Amino acid sequence: MRGILCSGIALTALLLGACRGSSPPGAGGGGSGGGVVPKPTAMLKVSDPSGAFGPFAIASLEKLFISVEGANLKPGAHAVRVDVTSPRGSLYAQLPASLRADDQRRGSTVRTLQVRGSVIGTYREVGTWRMVAYVDGVPMAAASVDITE
Repeated sequence: MRGILCSGIALTALLLGACRGSSPPGAGGGGSGGGVVPKPTAMLKVSDPSGAFGPFAIASLEKLFISVEGANLKPGAHAVRVDVTSPRGSLYAQLPASLRADDQRRGSTVRTLQVRGSVIGTYREVGTWRMVAYVDGVPMAAASVDITE
């Protein structure tokens, strides 16, 4: 009975705190007019040098630009890695980068994946290529692109 009463008191305190606009411990509010800090997110875009998003004909494709745009990140430097997986499912490349989030908690970085003159172009590796972006070791975004004959 005592455990139920203590739980009831704790729940009432949390509810009263919510009504007054304060945050429970560990919610990231800090009591300074904040709320819950939005979860970090990222978007991954893949394009050719003209800005097109595909599908791409391998005969005319020189390279791909892989853009990672982060939001709600802690201001400062962040480690980024893009894993590129071939149409056969094997890891083709891991592209390291860094991203600097500004005071608005946003940042971006771009990596280049060479196609012409690489294994992709030489061996005509056509099909759906998959990319996954990791920010500070956490998978945050994915995209795929079709390279066709």
